[in-house]
Amino acid sequence: MIDGRGRIAGGPSGRTDGQHGQRATGAMGARPHPGRRARGAILAAALSAAWSLASPAPAQTLAPSQPIQAGPPAGDAEALSVRYLFQEKYTEDPTKAGVLLNLYRVAVRETIQVKRDNPEGAPTVGETSLRSIYTERVTRTTKDKVADEVLRNYDSATFKTTDATLSPKVPPLAGMRIVYRLRGPDLPVILCLTSRRRMTHMEFRQISDQIYLPTLTLMLPRQPARAGDTWPMSIKAAWALLGSIPNDQEYDLNVELAEVKKGQGSSMVAVFAVRGTCTVTQGPSAINARVEFTFEPSKPAGNPATAPLPVAGGASAREGVFEARGYISRISLAQNLTFEVPESEGRLMSHTHREVVLERRKDGQQLEPQVPSPEADVDNSWLVFDDPGGRYHLLFPQELDILHVNAQGVDFASRQMDRQDMVRLRLIEKSGDPTRDRLAADPMREKQRLEAQWSQRGEKILPGSAGWLPEADWATFKRKVWRYEAALIPDDQAGGPQADRIYLDDYIVQFPRNETLQLDAMTTRQPHTKFRQDVEDMIRNFELGPPGNALPAAPRQPAPRP
Repeated sequence: MIDGRGRIAGGPSGRTDGQHGQRATGAMGARPHPGRRARGAILAAALSAAWSLASPAPAQTLAPSQPIQAGPPAGDAEALSVRYLFQEKYTEDPTKAGVLLNLYRVAVRETIQVKRDNPEGAPTVGETSLRSIYTERVTRTTKDKVADEVLRNYDSATFKTTDATLSPKVPPLAGMRIVYRLRGPDLPVILCLTSRRRMTHMEFRQISDQIYLPTLTLMLPRQPARAGDTWPMSIKAAWALLGSIPNDQEYDLNVELAEVKKGQGSSMVAVFAVRGTCTVTQGPSAINARVEFTFEPSKPAGNPATAPLPVAGGASAREGVFEARGYISRISLAQNLTFEVPESEGRLMSHTHREVVLERRKDGQQLEPQVPSPEADVDNSWLVFDDPGGRYHLLFPQELDILHVNAQGVDFASRQMDRQDMVRLRLIEKSGDPTRDRLAADPMREKQRLEAQWSQRGEKILPGSAGWLPEADWATFKRKVWRYEAALIPDDQAGGPQADRIYLDDYIVQFPRNETLQLDAMTTRQPHTKFRQDVEDMIRNFELGPPGNALPAAPRQPAPRP
């Protein structure tokens, strides 16, 4: 099944969707903690694109068991002995574009099919697809000519699902302009630059789980390679291809230079095969991909000191080595996941098949970046969550992922692998009994409940301050906020350093309509006050009722002519 936020329900993550009461694997952009808790799912708002330009037939989609045949370039009897030094380099300066990449267009087609065993009859089958064509311009590069920031405009996007009730109110992605910025070891940040439009959680998952071409260049061999050579695929390159960080403890993905052949005109095309297995957020995954790299034949490689070569039979290190400067132009990806349906004791299985076809062209209508490049803030980077029941809506930072949704509220957890941030939000329902409702909203009763719970569990707690936050800080938002802070020291870390503490902030929020919100926030960050500020900004951006017209459709950008 496909849930209302564009995710596939039925995975092993433990994520539950309140509309369907099913476990759900989250999008591939979740980047959760493999081995610690599986919290993501394949992005069911997957991509499906028809490239409207006159071009050769799109690259073939492969089944995971289908091999890629290797062979020499047509008419080249020496092909099997030729080594190529593959390079894909970027520039932020449009005047230097040529061999270096600056502006290009990308068309993507992605579909996801889920077949889930049903104990009461025929399997449940669901499918989603999304067509998208976007123009991308490099706006920042490293000293090694690697792109770590791009400006992207979605020229067109069409989302389809087998369940018409799950279609979003606002067409996702179409006309949206974003900045995609890498941040070293941290997850990328995505900024929405489209006027009067906020990025929804579904759109963020769609973007963050797409193949990210500038980082996929890391799959290319560091040394000159010839047909038949193989090498391990780096974890970072696998993330760029799959949209999810694989677990490095169960990782076996390899790249092979399958063949080098003639392309259009004077160009050549190197075909790389990516095969193997890995464990991503959703579970064990079988991968088979075909990646085409287009380049113009060039002069022999220069100084061998900058391009070390393997020694074979005493032959000259430089003999038969040619520079191959170009770009990844086409990708076909097939990914299969099969896992047990949770709580079925192995009797029921869920089968997910994902297909992606991507094509890139070195053209497009020029995009003008903002100068200076914008910084992330609540307005351009926080995501929209709408309660399925229409009772409330809120904004939350993209560093958090939706973990669990039900009739009572929503849980969030960190997407960052090295963080343990969680937020639990509950809108307290009215019972019809005034005395009972008054007690449910009583902060001191909440404090007593927490302390009794900690005592019963035998947990070591260092209590902090408790009380109402300054009214002047919250009057504009028409709510009163009570906070109780504490620090928990796990049993195995009692007496240990402060960094091992789990910090808890518990909130009671009272609204003028006698509605009450209860919220727990936990983090291990040092200092923990930055996460507290994010949580209190979530409270400021929490509103009762449906969003209404808060999310206008973005104006469509004119699609560039071929």
